Parts: sequence; C-alpha cells; structure tokens
Amino acid sequence: MASGIWEIGYDRPIHTASRKDLFRCAILKAIEKHGPVHRAVNMKRTGIVLLIVVAGIAIASYLVASGWSDGHDDTSPERSPFPKPHGIMLIVIDTLRADRLGCYGYERPTSPHLDKLARESVLFETVMAQSAFTLVSHKSLFTSQYPLELARATTNADLETLVALPDHRGYLVSTFRDLETPLLIDGLRAEGYGAAAFTDGVWMARGMGFEEYFDVYNDERGHLRMILPRAFRWLSANRDAPFFLFVHTFDTHAPYVCQEPFNSMFCPDHSRHISLARRCNQVNCGEPALMQIDLSEADIRAIGDHYDGQIACADTYLDKCFTALREMKLYDEMLLIVTSDHGESLGEHDQIGHGGLYLEQLMVPLIIKFPASWGVAPARIKEPVELVDVMATVYHVCGLGLPEGSAGRSLLPLLDGGSWSRRYLIAQTAHQEGRGGLTNAAKRAILEPGRWLLIHDATADAMELFDLQADPKGFAEVAEPKPPEGGRLLKTLMAQDPRGGQEEFTEAEAPELTEEQLRQLRSLGYIGD
Repeated sequence: MASGIWEIGYDRPIHTASRKDLFRCAILKAIEKHGPVHRAVNMKRTGIVLLIVVAGIAIASYLVASGWSDGHDDTSPERSPFPKPHGIMLIVIDTLRADRLGCYGYERPTSPHLDKLARESVLFETVMAQSAFTLVSHKSLFTSQYPLELARATTNADLETLVALPDHRGYLVSTFRDLETPLLIDGLRAEGYGAAAFTDGVWMARGMGFEEYFDVYNDERGHLRMILPRAFRWLSANRDAPFFLFVHTFDTHAPYVCQEPFNSMFCPDHSRHISLARRCNQVNCGEPALMQIDLSEADIRAIGDHYDGQIACADTYLDKCFTALREMKLYDEMLLIVTSDHGESLGEHDQIGHGGLYLEQLMVPLIIKFPASWGVAPARIKEPVELVDVMATVYHVCGLGLPEGSAGRSLLPLLDGGSWSRRYLIAQTAHQEGRGGLTNAAKRAILEPGRWLLIHDATADAMELFDLQADPKGFAEVAEPKPPEGGRLLKTLMAQDPRGGQEEFTEAEAPELTEEQLRQLRSLGYIGD
C-alpha cells in the first residue's frame, strides 16, 4: 500500500480513547447534566459515599439517555446468533442513486466492482433514505430515528411549529448540527470498539456534531483518492483491536467532473460538457448559474453521462479499498456495509441535485458483506428497508439494545427468509440543494413500495400523489381528483409527525459557518459567490 492511490498518508497524531477516557467523559457529561453533585456533600466520609452513589446514578442515566445498553432492555432484539465482528466498516458514497448501479439493474457498466461485492453479499433491493439532505440523513442514520423526531427531541417542535418557521434552512442546519440525541457510536465505543471517521467535509466536517462521538475524526476532504489512504493508515495502526471505521465521500456529487478516463467514459463528445460548463461557470447544483439557465435535452444528458462517469471512478477506488482489506487479512471476517445518504435528480421533475422527496432522490443502495465464518449466503432481499435500519443491525450483531423509541429494525431476521410487517417507508424534510424545490422542514413523504408515493407539504397543505403501478419511477403526478388512497396514506404519514410536549419551542442558535465551511459549500454548489 505504499504506491498508487495509497501514497498519501495520514500524518497527524492518532489518539484512541481508552475505557478510562470514556468513563471520564461519562462523568463530566453526567455532572454537567445533573449539576455539581459534590456541593451537597459536606462530611468527608459520607461525602465520598454519596458522591459515588449520586455520580453513579448520574452516569447510569447518561448512559441510558445515550443509548448505551447491555442488550436486555425492552427494545433489545433477540441475541445475535453470530459472534461480534472484530471489524465494522461503513462506507457512505454521498449522492449515489441505486438505479445507476449494475447490481440494481442499470444497463451501463458504472459499477463492476460494487456489482462483484453485491454477488458475494446481501443486497437490499428497496432502500429509502430518511432525508435527501446530507446532514439530516446522516444524523438519522447514526441515531436510528426519523428526522422530525430528532428535531422534536432537540427543540420540542411539533408540525404546527415547523409550518410557522421563518427560516426553514437555518432551522434544519442549526438543529441537526446540535442534536440532543446522542449518536449510536457511543454504544460501540462502550463495547470496546475504536471508532474512526474519514469524511469529505462540508456537511460532514468538524463542527457539524459528529466528531465528539469518534476517537479520530478526519475531514480533510479529497474524495476517495485521498480519503482512503488516510483511513488505511489509521487502520494499519489499529487493526488489532475491535474497530468501527466510517468512510464518507462526495465522489458522485456535483459538479459532475472527475479524472480521466472516467470523465469521458460515457460522454466522449466533450463539446456538450464544455458548452454547459461555460454557460454555468461550472457544472454544479447550486445557484445562481444552473438555477437560472435553460437546459436543453443534450445538456441534461451530459450531466447524467458525467454523473455515471463519477460512479465508475468511485467504483475503481472501492475496488482498491477491498483489495487492501484482503491484503491486510481483514476482508473475510469483517462486517462491511456500503450505502448512500441520498440519491440525485438528473433532470427528473425539472430538478438537478437533491434535497427533495422524489424517488430518485431517496432510493439508495445497501450492500452488506457479513463475515465469512457466519455462513450467510449471498442474497437479494426484496423486503423494503430504511437507512434507520443500518445501525439497528450493527447494534444487533454487537449484542446491544437500541434506545427506546428507535425507528430502526435489525435486518438479521431477513437473512434466512424471514419477513416483517413494514408496509410503508418514511422520509422527512426538504432542503434546497439544486435546481428546483424549496427548503421546507414540514414536508414529508410516505412510500408504499411498488404502489404509491405521497409527498405532503404541511406549509401549503398540498400533496403530490404518484401511482407507481402505472408510473414505477414516480415521474407523473396523479391528476385531480385524487383517489381515496391519498387520504389513507396521508393519515398514515401524519401518525409519524412530531407531537409537542410540555416545554416551549426552543430553536437552536442560527448557524454561523466559518470561511472554510462556506468555501466548501461553494465548491459543491450549495451556495453562490
């Protein structure tokens, strides 16, 4: 691993938190939450005893609130029939649509190496992200909870409050940056797993509320070409202890430009791309350029062609990743998960980008390779699942119980032909990140796979209904008058809406982004100059 894409190493000092560090962290957070308990103790000996008792109660309550569990609570799944994996690796390819991969039926050879992984693994055919906004989707993924429930727990906002928000974008960024609900990484660290994250920055950068849950958090960016060498440098030094390694990349994100030969792989006539680039300043998903010009059919095809080229480029680096894991003798016995946080519109619904609630923005791949010694046969699972199920599955295999109120379910029961009764999939919030659509914290969607997609905007009390039997990709809205199924789906969707508690709405502080964060957002087209 000293040459090729691995020649760029991670040279910063790497610190892995010990059990003592975690215990100290628990004490400090518990005291912060419950108050300076030592002040109530005056007698020296009695004080020591009381301090231990009160601190123990405080620590226990903190651990419960954080989702740390011994696996015996009411939300605990049945004990995993498999031994705990030594290594867990979660790879999130940001903005990757499931239907642009060969293993999901795409005709172009965009993903031969992911396709090979899928043939050796368990592939879930129908997977819905809970948001098409990177920050919100990852917080939902790592807490196993729906976005609006997370928002309610932090700000006590019910649907009526969300409708009346003066600044939906600011609310979503500040609330999901500063969530009260802890990420489930805490439970893995308490089980002795060293946790490291290597991300492509922007919404996954330091300051977005992720880094405190990892022993190592690197957000130096650079796509897989530069992220993977850093990740493997850490892995080489920490492979002997149980590990949870998270890798995130924007390889398939706008501006739809990558290195050759992939940039021209599906778009050899660069005149189309160059023309579009000149008209847009750069081919990006943000404002003002792409938001304000007319796109021809050739322009839209060029965008799709280059998006596919980016997938092929990322796929090649993933192959190098899998090869490196094999060389390290880690591949066979690790739990390896590849997915995405959301998809991308490439001209559908007159949109370029993501953040909305249409199928192409929400349906993502999910491929899980289980340790070889478990004897799990490769399979394609038809049962519909959600991204909130990913960490529920990780917790199950590690013998941990989810916190009360978690929306996710372990996927292990589906491996031997089992099924469950999840009839509907849920997504919540819209965040303008491209051409078309508006940021709206009170916009939600419900999918009845293969039958209906309903999108409801509570701010306007308006709905879009798609008949997926007649229109499998959800391109054309059902005309008025809407069939009665619309009302049935809306009632089911509203059952997931947050309910306000006794406390008043407390909006998080408005986000103050650094110049570096603003630069990164501009580079991906989220904001204009």
